Amino acid sequence: MKVIKKDKKCANDARNAPGGIGERGACDRGCEEGMKGKYNKNGRGICVLLVITCFMSMMNPALPCIERQTAPEISNASPSPSTPALSGGHPHSALPSQSQSPLIFQSTMTEANNSPLLITKFKPSDHSVRSVEGESVTFSVSLNQIANITWFVNGTVVQINREIKDASYTGNAVSGVWNVSAVATNRNDTVSMTWMWTVASAASAASNHSVTPTTHPPTAPSLNQSTNQSTNQSTNQMSNHTREDKAPDLAITQLNVEPSVPMFGENVNVTVNITNYGNTSESNVTFCDKKNVSIFRFYWNVANFTSEGEDKLILPGAEKIRLHFVEIVIHEGFVRILNNTGAIIHNFTANECSNVTDLTTDWIIGDRIILEANTTNFLYFMIDRYEAIFAEKSVRLECNQSDYISAIWNSSAWLNNEDISSGNHTIHVEVAPVPGEKNEENNSESVVVEVKSLTDIMVKSVSVSKPLDDIVDGDIVNISAVIANNGPKNESFHIVFRDDGSKIDEKILNMGAAEEREINITWVAMYGCHDISVEVDPEDKIYEFDESNNQKSVSVCVDKSKDFAIDNVSLFNASSKEQSDPQNLFLGDKLLINVSLNVKNLANTGGEVEIALYIDRYVDRIEIDRKNISFGSSGEHVEYVEFIWDINVMGNHSLIVSVDPENETTEFDESNNNKRMYINVSAGFDFSVTGVDMRHEAEIGDIVAINATIVCSGVRDAHASVEFYDNKSIIFSAWKKEDKVEVIKGKYSSLITPPSGSRIDNITVPNAKKIRIHFSSIYYPYTLKIHGKERVYILDHEYKTNYWTEWILGDTVSVEWSLRETNSFMIDRYEALIGEADVRGGANAELNLSLQQMGWAIEGTHDIAVKVNITDDNIENNVNVTQITVKPSLDFAVLSMKPHLEEVLLNQPVNVNVTVANYGNKSGTAVLRVLCDNTKIDETQVLLNPGDSETVEMSWVANTTNGGAGHHNISVKIDPDNIFAERDKTNNTIQEHIFVNGTDLVVSNIEVPCGVSVFGIPCYCKENYIINVTVANKGALNASNISIFLKDGSGEGNKSGKVFNISQIPHLNRGENATVSVNWTPEFFG
Repeated sequence: MKVIKKDKKCANDARNAPGGIGERGACDRGCEEGMKGKYNKNGRGICVLLVITCFMSMMNPALPCIERQTAPEISNASPSPSTPALSGGHPHSALPSQSQSPLIFQSTMTEANNSPLLITKFKPSDHSVRSVEGESVTFSVSLNQIANITWFVNGTVVQINREIKDASYTGNAVSGVWNVSAVATNRNDTVSMTWMWTVASAASAASNHSVTPTTHPPTAPSLNQSTNQSTNQSTNQMSNHTREDKAPDLAITQLNVEPSVPMFGENVNVTVNITNYGNTSESNVTFCDKKNVSIFRFYWNVANFTSEGEDKLILPGAEKIRLHFVEIVIHEGFVRILNNTGAIIHNFTANECSNVTDLTTDWIIGDRIILEANTTNFLYFMIDRYEAIFAEKSVRLECNQSDYISAIWNSSAWLNNEDISSGNHTIHVEVAPVPGEKNEENNSESVVVEVKSLTDIMVKSVSVSKPLDDIVDGDIVNISAVIANNGPKNESFHIVFRDDGSKIDEKILNMGAAEEREINITWVAMYGCHDISVEVDPEDKIYEFDESNNQKSVSVCVDKSKDFAIDNVSLFNASSKEQSDPQNLFLGDKLLINVSLNVKNLANTGGEVEIALYIDRYVDRIEIDRKNISFGSSGEHVEYVEFIWDINVMGNHSLIVSVDPENETTEFDESNNNKRMYINVSAGFDFSVTGVDMRHEAEIGDIVAINATIVCSGVRDAHASVEFYDNKSIIFSAWKKEDKVEVIKGKYSSLITPPSGSRIDNITVPNAKKIRIHFSSIYYPYTLKIHGKERVYILDHEYKTNYWTEWILGDTVSVEWSLRETNSFMIDRYEALIGEADVRGGANAELNLSLQQMGWAIEGTHDIAVKVNITDDNIENNVNVTQITVKPSLDFAVLSMKPHLEEVLLNQPVNVNVTVANYGNKSGTAVLRVLCDNTKIDETQVLLNPGDSETVEMSWVANTTNGGAGHHNISVKIDPDNIFAERDKTNNTIQEHIFVNGTDLVVSNIEVPCGVSVFGIPCYCKENYIINVTVANKGALNASNISIFLKDGSGEGNKSGKVFNISQIPHLNRGENATVSVNWTPEFFG
């Protein structure tokens, strides 16, 4: 029990009282001397007792609300338990003197331990006791240990019980209010219990009037005091002082809960002492339980179904309940709070609580709350606290009067039949302030009370099935745990078995109340020392009375039990079964490896071990095969293992057999786990390409035969695949230069306007089996895709250098590309598989150079490689490379160009006769193009055989689109796009000068000062505007008497509008322009 706030007013009053702590009175001296040990060894007990006695005397209700007077000296008289208590005098006169202290503290008790002294039971259970004069009342206490119990009435010792656990005191008092206290002490601790006993006179009880307080203590058992004496004494005291009115001041001076650590569901007596330091006051006292909880609910509409739920919170004995919401979020639907009659107290909807935080509900009458939630979208809420008022009482106190108020709190709480009460509660008691109260800060007191769960799951014992010094590696051991449910109800929980913290096994147990059960699992022991532990409720989901007994462990040390040894390794040819010479093995043979393995196992169960075959394990660690070998228990025996190896490496190597290669088992001897054998592997044959027979020069269009001579030597027969490759250096690049792209193919370059989409260029090697191309650089092209027959390789936005593509099946690679900004790429080589054969002794293939359009790539030197694709004893002579130089076979030439008119007029059709020839030795079809000032005006295709010439008629209209009037250069080109490689490109073009006669007038500009052409300046009807019109003479002749017609109409071109002005230009020379200005008045909108 932890007090949260403690009011200090009582202590301050005691300090300021005459003879009190403030004046170093008996209380002060008793504590000081007691702590120094002057009275006896239990100084702490003296201090506690004196402070309690001082406190009780200050609580004496006989004192009226008057100024404090100086008290007489404390009497040293020693009243006997058998004599009557004092009949009058100052309340402090009954304090025990120094001579009395041995009666209270000296003891010959022998019971001693470290546990605290506790009052386990007391009667009356209410700290505020009422009776009528003449009635006997018995007060009793029970302890958990033997102690001395001293009884006080208003601070006077009236009875002592020595070395006892149960004691009682019976009093028969005159009317008044009496402080009855039992103080128990032993060498471990000091505890006390106090009752406020109000005795009414027979007359006042009959008339229902209040009792006048008196300073008389009740008598010892069977002794009586005179009522008149008590009344006279009180009256005399009152007459000696002058009454002074004081402001109301109610204070909680003490808060006790009993038991201080209750079990779940136990009724707890909550008692407060309330003192009135002012005038007579009446108020209400509220007892409240506050508990932190965690209630989170999320409802989500899934698949258009309504999501809903209900929670029931039950707090037995509660009169009112309220909840604190951390957050409520409702997107659709509602959250309702209902009381125990089903009435809706709160109805939260999406309109009110789309997102509400820190919300406390109103107080809800009753001991239970129902929470309903419903949504067709989603909602969630979180509750972190509930508060419950379990009692509300009234109190009326005279000046300086104290009273004990008690209430019963049931320490149980249920949420949907689940215990949520276990843990810490804050019990808060508050006296409602009265009007004009002097100090409201002392009106409340709180204490933290831990409610213990009745549940207790424990691991009683953990054991293993074999003696701890007789367990070896690999033994199957039974682990047994005895589990007990010491609680009052069924529990479901996890039990986990662990080995050095790692989980061995886990089970879910459902155990009844007070049930005990043995749980067994099997564990395969491993070499080394282990901590075997068993834990119940490892997630700590169950709130328990005692969490310390949830785990137990046992230490187990496991000895070695095994030894594996490779005894012998022998080699055989798997086909012939003949034993093989390790130094004379051949590539491709199947090798049988026989291994004998000695196994020793002392464990009570068998097992498995891995055995592996390696080549050069300690260098390249090439694993050939691995097997699992089973073995039995408790003995030694030999296992035989076979491996088959398709020999696939050549040269000198180590053949290694290893058992337990990963060292997973701790053995008696680790040095005998490996066996090594040195071997030599050869192919037994050697292929060599001894010669390649082919032409060393060729022309584009040829088909070149390739013949290769293949020789095989050695002791074994073999066959091989022969491959023929064409490897050629080329140039194909594209560079973005400002608004143009420079494309280079072979020897020729051109500037082109970037196409709106992508461009595709092909690289073809006729009849090739597969091709790959090499990029010297790729610099972030916008588009770059390599198309093959089976797939597309995407290189968009890549940066690469020295990059070979994958092999692309077929004889063509298509390069799709587009460039932006400063992108580029360059292809500098291709390689093509042009033939293959599976022969011994010789092979042949063809180099197809027939595709004239690929002349830019074919022209030049080719590397022709013949390769035997096999691993043999000498792979360096498996390739032979021969070069061939390929030259152009075409030579197109333009011999002459002649127009059929010597003088050409504007817009006159003109025929041009062009004579072309082919000086090469291969036929070819080429494009023939006519250009005017390098602008294409006509083209056609012409087929030319070797040595042939041909005259072709081309046409041209000398209009404005094709150059207009004036001087022009007319040229004719054959193969203008450089598609073909030729012997001589200089004779592919011829050019002539032509004059076109005629006049060509053009309206080059119109200026309107308003409207669309002038931003922000509109034209208005009936307004006059000046329009400037510029006319240019772009012809070859001067012009005279030029008329300019201006129309006002609608539509682009305005050909049908109304003529509003005709202007004249008398003369306009060729190459000149003139401007005329006219007035324009718009007549209509638009």
